[in-house]
Formats: sequence, structure tokens, C-alpha cells
Amino acid sequence: MKKAVRLTLLVGWVTVTTVTVTRLWFTYPDAFPRFPDAFWISLISVFGSTNGEDLANLELIVVFTMSLCVTLALTFLILATERHIRNNRRRQRA
Repeated sequence: MKKAVRLTLLVGWVTVTTVTVTRLWFTYPDAFPRFPDAFWISLISVFGSTNGEDLANLELIVVFTMSLCVTLALTFLILATERHIRNNRRRQRA
């Protein structure tokens, strides 16, 4: 049961954080790194975007993917730090 709760919390954390970072990225685009124009031009040619709606969808996919990568990296660092601290406490008790 404890693993199910922990997994549910982890999935919830990743989902909420990814959506929040994506929203912040769209709200404050100057606060995040800007991709070069060559990157966007190549993506547009690969995906065949022809109108503004396609371009907006492509931008959403790219920003959401980058937000997910940032969230997963942050989550990994937090979990690794927690595990390291827990293992150090166990060693100190023994």
C-alpha cells in the first residue's frame, strides 16, 4: 500500500509540475532559454506545419517536452538526494 501511495504522489508531482512549468514558460517566455531560429525552421519543415494553429501546436509540444525533461531531472535529483540522506542516517546509527 505504501508503494502505491508513493507512486501516486510521484505521478501527481510530475504531472502538476510539468503543466505548471509549461504554463510559466508560455506566460513568461523571456525567463526561459530561447531556441535558435534554425531549430524552429527545421522542426516546421519536419512536421509540415502550414498555418498558425499547427505552429502553436508544435510550440506546445516542444515546450511541454522540455518541461517534462526539466521536471524528471529535478525529480531524479530530489529522489537521489533523499536516498543518499536516508542511507547516511542508517550508517550513522549502525
